[in-house]
Amino acid sequence: MRHAGKSRRMNFPETLPARAETVIIGGGVIGLSIAYNLGRKGLGDTVVLESSYLAFGASGRNGGGVRQQWSTELNTRLAQESVRLCEQFASEIGVNIWFRQGGYLFLAKQEQQVHLVDAYELELFDDVAQLFFQRQVHIENRAQAEQLQQELLQKMPMHSGTQIRQMDLGEWSIFWNFYDQSLEYYVGRYGVFYAHVDRFGEEHRHEIRRELLHSDCA
Repeated sequence: MRHAGKSRRMNFPETLPARAETVIIGGGVIGLSIAYNLGRKGLGDTVVLESSYLAFGASGRNGGGVRQQWSTELNTRLAQESVRLCEQFASEIGVNIWFRQGGYLFLAKQEQQVHLVDAYELELFDDVAQLFFQRQVHIENRAQAEQLQQELLQKMPMHSGTQIRQMDLGEWSIFWNFYDQSLEYYVGRYGVFYAHVDRFGEEHRHEIRRELLHSDCA
C-alpha cells in the first residue's frame, strides 16, 4: 500500500517492490492504521503484506463498537481518541462508516454488581473531569457553550446534571454534577478557570490566564 499524498488514494502495485522503507505484516485495523499514519507524516514508502484480502481476520468480523467507560485513564484516553477519529473518518478518508452514537447499556444481575457499577460511575466522572483539565478551551457564544456542555455530558455517568450560565461582560459558566461530585468551567474577564470536586470531597482547581490563553491560540 502506498500513500498518495493529498488525494488520499492508495495504489496497489501488481508486483511487490524489491525493497521498501517500511514493511508492515498484516492488513488488519492495526497494520492499516500504522501505514496510513506513516503516510500522513510523509513516510510514503510503505508496503503492507496481507496473505488474503484487507481486514480478512478479526478486523472485518466485529461489531465495531467504541465505548468510553473504562477502569484506567489510559484506556479512557484511547477510547476518547477513537471516538474523535470515528467522527472525522468520513470526511478524512472519504468513506462513510455509518458512525452512530447511541450509547451503551450495562445491566447488573447481582447486588454486588450494583455496588461495582456505582463505584465505577463515581470514578468515571472524575476521569472525565481530569481529562478536561488538560484541555485549553475558550468559548465565545451560546452555541459553543452548549456544544461543550453536551460533549462532556455524553461521557459522564447517566444521571449527571448540567447547566449553563451566561453573565455580563462576556463571562460564561458551565456546571456538571453527579451527586456530590462537580465540575465547573468558567470563562471570565481574566482567563479560564476549572474547578472539580472529586468523589473523595477533594477540590481541584486550574487556571489559565487570558494572556497565556491568547498566546497559545495564536
